[in-house]
Amino acid sequence: MEIDLKKLAEEIGGEYRHRRFPGLIKRFNGLGTFLFFKNGKVSIVGIKSYDDLPRASYLLKKLFNLSRRPKLFVKNVVVTVYYNDWLPIEKFASICGNECFYEPKVFPALSYNHKNITALIFGSGKVIMSGSNKLEDYYELAEYLDNVFSTLRGGAQDNKAFSMSSFSK
Repeated sequence: MEIDLKKLAEEIGGEYRHRRFPGLIKRFNGLGTFLFFKNGKVSIVGIKSYDDLPRASYLLKKLFNLSRRPKLFVKNVVVTVYYNDWLPIEKFASICGNECFYEPKVFPALSYNHKNITALIFGSGKVIMSGSNKLEDYYELAEYLDNVFSTLRGGAQDNKAFSMSSFSK
């Protein structure tokens, strides 16, 4: 259904500056930011858990006075991984070939492409990954990176030398 964004902005508040961004931006505390578009599509960003999806669906039902809750689809999950130590990204760049890009004078992180996931790997131990909607993909990549970096550091590290701050099931 088509949405009158100006009218919706008057009813629920939010930011609507159509010359700057083609949608209405409404932040809901604890639930993320909803982006409403004229064509009826709604994108929700910043949800921290799959458990929040029914709440978001219910909120949309109430806002638009729908007879049933709309079905929400997870299209992309962004995961942050914190490794417990520095990461030898220069060594990693030398062995990963075409799967990575590292230009420290341009950007301080190594960009690594693995299957459908792109990871920004910082020497400080922080890794930001996106590109999949399956947590298993992220855990698989985090385990792989942990093993590679443990080897590049020259010794075995503790198993699970990382912690994930992410979307949780």
